[in-house]
Amino acid sequence: MKFGLTLLVCLLAVFQLDAQSYRGLAVVNDSTACVSGSKGTVIRTVNGGQTWDTISPPGYAKKEFRDIHADDSLIIVMSSGDSAVILRSADFGKTWTEVFRQDDTLIFLDALDMYGSFGAVVGDPFPDENGILRFEFLVTRNGGRTWQRDREIRNHELNRPVNGEAVYAASGSNLNYRKAIFQGVGAGQSYSFMSGGMSNNLYYNGAKYAIPCNPCATCGMYGMTQSIAGKLFVGGNYLRPNDTAQTSYYFDYKLNKVKPAQKMPSGYRSGVASSSDNKVSICTGTNGSDISFDGGINWQPINLPGMNTVQFSPNFLWMAGNKGQVLRVAYKDLKSK
Repeated sequence: MKFGLTLLVCLLAVFQLDAQSYRGLAVVNDSTACVSGSKGTVIRTVNGGQTWDTISPPGYAKKEFRDIHADDSLIIVMSSGDSAVILRSADFGKTWTEVFRQDDTLIFLDALDMYGSFGAVVGDPFPDENGILRFEFLVTRNGGRTWQRDREIRNHELNRPVNGEAVYAASGSNLNYRKAIFQGVGAGQSYSFMSGGMSNNLYYNGAKYAIPCNPCATCGMYGMTQSIAGKLFVGGNYLRPNDTAQTSYYFDYKLNKVKPAQKMPSGYRSGVASSSDNKVSICTGTNGSDISFDGGINWQPINLPGMNTVQFSPNFLWMAGNKGQVLRVAYKDLKSK
């Protein structure tokens, strides 16, 4: 059932910016957000999307900026493959500094997450010094000024991928990283990321949990968020966007296991987010969007366009996608059935 059809259509504010594909979204507050994507593009708004400024770093027009972080003045942007870079701006996009570069055609960075001055980047399997494929895992502890490999996390045997296993760079939402009181692998930090392809898994603080998806090169979970049900995942098969099977799961903390949603989203979904009060979760993908009021256990279609990535500010839902589309809709209208 689609609810609020006429109301939501009237309230949508879609900003057709240009022909770029956007997969990076960083929402600072109800008025301020940054978006990143293809052709080295970075844009920002400080007035709720009424106007947008292009703040793309000069000299990086061939880069795919798949993920971005922003706060009051800091912006960090990450490119994905083939000479991957991380760039940092301390003046909200006026000037940029390259803080990491890996000149290798095999490298592919997938997602970035920051928590204060702490942060991490996860990437596809990349050979270590012995030629063994391991997930790339970079960390910063100084607000993104410098980045280095976390060898303890990267080399942990439970974090070792199998052939055909990778991380997806579809929405910048498949990595969660926090400073934490945690003993064991990666002590002092809490991390989780998901893999897909020929093996689908949740990697969570040195443990590995199987996600029961059918193995294929484009199958698996693409986005993750926290919800009242636990860790919430969405995905599916990118090449079969209308298939509804195996498109959402959640990690039940009490049972310490991954469970499938009881009612799946309406197709492949790349991005997912939960509101700050945890009353609403939204997922989005190629053929549309879905809403859940129970943390992702049950989904239903909602009259929102299909986008790549999604985030909440306190009073608005923000989305970004292909063909230069960015959307903002009032949160209060999502809560009313």
